Amino acid sequence: METEETKKFKKKFQEQTKNLKEQALEIMNIKLVEKFFALSEKVISIPKYNVDLGEKGYKQVREYFVNYSKDLENKKKKKRFNKNGKNKKKQNNKKIEIENNNKETKIENENEKEKQGNLATEVEQEEKENDKVEHKNNEKEIKKVAMGLLKLENEHNLIGCNTDVLSLMTDLKKEVLVLVDYTSKAKRWMRLTVPKISDGGNFGVEVIEEVMNVLERSEDVGFEVIDSMTKYFVARGKLISKTIKHPSIEDYSRSVFELDESQKISLRTMFSDIRDNYGVMYDVIQKNIEKILKPRNENTISMF
Repeated sequence: METEETKKFKKKFQEQTKNLKEQALEIMNIKLVEKFFALSEKVISIPKYNVDLGEKGYKQVREYFVNYSKDLENKKKKKRFNKNGKNKKKQNNKKIEIENNNKETKIENENEKEKQGNLATEVEQEEKENDKVEHKNNEKEIKKVAMGLLKLENEHNLIGCNTDVLSLMTDLKKEVLVLVDYTSKAKRWMRLTVPKISDGGNFGVEVIEEVMNVLERSEDVGFEVIDSMTKYFVARGKLISKTIKHPSIEDYSRSVFELDESQKISLRTMFSDIRDNYGVMYDVIQKNIEKILKPRNENTISMF
């Protein structure tokens, strides 16, 4: 006997599966072909590789990295100069302090000889020692603050990413998320349409499994696109670090530019690959829509 709770769960499950059926049918009949045509227009709008513009762009990249490396070297020289100047100042200050300490010790010795046994002189000496300790502590704090400011300045010396590549990547990520959403909903509904296991009449079930494999392959293409983006940033970061270390070697700066250009071309092909997958999915589903809706003619699906 079914309890009230089980009946409620069944009703909720049936309602959700009905909504999923409506969404899946809308995706398979309308949205897949809509995305196919939308992506076709987007692929046409993405500019192709131009050799002349590429040479101009490379010169700009080369000038940028050369100027950046020069600025970085000048900053390092200034830091070294300031450190050397500070060291000289420290040495001079130490000499002056030693002379002052010698003078103070002479004066103190004279005062001690003149005023032995006087408690007032001992209190004054303790106050002077405390003042010296406080002065040294203040100097240490000032040095810490200065070092912190230098670190902040070094941290903000950033090299920006390629804006054209980033804009294409953001658009492509959105398309990948839509692709994964459509394929997951369609696969989920197709799994629910599979009838119970029985002897014979399983051709419709095999058709559904083959269509689901096509959807899974399209979904894998989307995940491979996202994985390629992370690899691009890692490779670009390594090349830029080498370019900064060796600004005189032109091949490194050229490699950064060529990597960006190849990434633009690959992103354009990724858009077209996703477009083609939408076309393949729509074509396969429409050709086998009867078997997808009714895997077995004799058994209709009780769920719907």
